[in-house]
Amino acid sequence: MRDDFIESFPKKKLQEIWESTEVEPGVLYIVGTPIGNLGDISVRALSTLAQVDTVLAEDTRTSSELLLPFGIKPHYLSFHQHNFRSRIENVIADLESGKSIAQISDAGMPTISDPGVELVDACLDAGLEVRVVPGPSASIAIVSLGGLPADDFRFVGFLPQKESDKHELLQDIKNYRGITVLYEAPHRLLQTLNDLVAAGFGQRELVVGRELTKRYEEVIRDTVENIIEYYSENKIRGEFVLLLGKTSAAEEAAQSINEEQDLKEQIEEALKADKTSKTILLELQDKSNLPKNELKKMIASIKTELEN
Repeated sequence: MRDDFIESFPKKKLQEIWESTEVEPGVLYIVGTPIGNLGDISVRALSTLAQVDTVLAEDTRTSSELLLPFGIKPHYLSFHQHNFRSRIENVIADLESGKSIAQISDAGMPTISDPGVELVDACLDAGLEVRVVPGPSASIAIVSLGGLPADDFRFVGFLPQKESDKHELLQDIKNYRGITVLYEAPHRLLQTLNDLVAAGFGQRELVVGRELTKRYEEVIRDTVENIIEYYSENKIRGEFVLLLGKTSAAEEAAQSINEEQDLKEQIEEALKADKTSKTILLELQDKSNLPKNELKKMIASIKTELEN
C-alpha cells in the first residue's frame, strides 16, 4: 500500500504549492521547522527558505543539515540568545531596504522560548510586516499526546534557575486551574521533577514526552513521584517536554482550607488592630474568593468570638 501511494503521489500538486509561495520584499517570515522528524517540514516552509535573501538561524550548522537534503543553500546569519541584541538593528535596516528575511530555530516554532520574540517586537514597532509559516511545536504535540483536558492550558517554558524566581513560578502554577506545559533539558530533568514534588505536585498527573517525532519517541503518563522513580532507574537522554495535569480534587480541597484559614488570620489581626468591619471588608473583598456577603458574615463571626 505504501509503495502504491508513493507511485501515485501528487508531485504536480506539490510543485504548484512550491511555485505559489512567493516571498515579498521587506517582510520577516517566522518559519517553523521539524522538532525531530525531517518529514514534518512543509512545502511552504521549504519554498520560503529557498527564496528569502537571508535566513536567521539559531545554529547555522543545524539549519544547513536540515535544508541541504532539499538542495536549499540560503545565505545564513546566526541569530541566537548570545547575539540577538546586536543583530536586530541590522536586520531591521535590511528589511527596510527591501530584503526578505526568514527566522528559524533549531527545532519547532521560533519566538517560543527563543529570542525571535524580540525581533518580531522590534519589527512591529518599526511598522514592518511579519508573517508566519506554521510548523511543528513540542508544546502543542505534548498537549495532543497527553490525553488530558486541554480546554485551558498555559506554556511556561523552562523553569528559572534562580531559586526565588523558580519558587514564585511554581506557586503561580499551583494556583492555576488548567494544565501546564514545561520544557526541560536532560541534565536538569530529575531536579525539576524534585522541585515539583517540593512544591506539592507529587501526586499530580504528569505526562513526559521525550524525543517527540523521532525514532525513540517515548511518552510516559503517571504521577510526578512515580515518574521520578522511573527516571531514577532509567537513562535520561534527549530533550523533554512536560505536561502537568490540573489541580486534583484533594489539592483543591486542601488549598481551599488553607486559604480560608489564612483569611481568618488576616481578619483577626485587623480586628485586633482596631480596624472597623467596613474597612476590613474593603481591604479583603478583592483578595478573597468569597462572595461579599459570606466575607461579611465571617468578619462578624470572628468579631463576636474575640469580644466573647
